[in-house]
Amino acid sequence: MALRKRKKKITIRFELGLWGIFSLGVICFCIFLWMFLLGIWAGQTVFEPDSSRWGALSKFTASLQQPDNQGEDAASEKYSPPPEDRAPAAQQQGPDWTESDPSYFSLQVGAFNDPAHAEKAVENWRGRGYDTFLQPPDEDDDSFTRVFIGKFEKLSDANQLAERLESQENVKAYIALLPASRIKLP
Repeated sequence: MALRKRKKKITIRFELGLWGIFSLGVICFCIFLWMFLLGIWAGQTVFEPDSSRWGALSKFTASLQQPDNQGEDAASEKYSPPPEDRAPAAQQQGPDWTESDPSYFSLQVGAFNDPAHAEKAVENWRGRGYDTFLQPPDEDDDSFTRVFIGKFEKLSDANQLAERLESQENVKAYIALLPASRIKLP
């Protein structure tokens, strides 16, 4: 009888010492930590934010996700907020600001707690040749009298004057959109 040749089995053996086992544990820990943090990041970016945590932002994004009306009358329709978000017109826009009232851009150059200081600032700006006016405080918790310069229909005109004030007068002006009824130029 012929003897069969036995095939040698190939065996692979890893031997790790104490430091090898410790190093392998540290590497596994780092990989699992990385996967955990990646999972948290992916979970936060995939799911929508909670409306109770984000408040107005979620209401705004929900209004953007409403289906668009296709047609000619869609351009003439205006968005109105849901009934629970509606407030009386006096609370939304101020006491004398109505939707039919046109609005203009103006530059705010100061805000003062003392109305006398605001009037001095207006006289100072008028002496420099600018059309300046005051805006008294609107609400009970607002104590600032604001000083504005100019009345512009175009934002680009307001930006030009703001740049000129910053370069020539060294004053940082803030552009505001005001209703025509609030602007009282001399």
